[in-house]
Amino acid sequence: MMFARMNLINFAGFLALLGAAGAAPAQDAAGYPSRDIIAKLHAESTKALQASDLRDRMVAEGAEFVGDTPEQFTAFIASELVKWGKAARASGAKVE
Repeated sequence: MMFARMNLINFAGFLALLGAAGAAPAQDAAGYPSRDIIAKLHAESTKALQASDLRDRMVAEGAEFVGDTPEQFTAFIASELVKWGKAARASGAKVE
């Protein structure tokens, strides 16, 4: 994951992360839980990111690998929504 510190532009205390991740609905189109599908996608993407040629290329570009579980990613997204919600409210930004 590549990152830049937002305090360089007067957002002290915030760290903006730029990364890539996959997401899926909690249920498939038929209403069945997606846990098995998510587990397989996670396992296969983790395996792909372990391939040295891909990993070496991405690290050379500044990538830092986290490799969280789907549950850890869900918790991370929830915390980011809280943090950036506070930042948006503090900025006075309005939806147009």
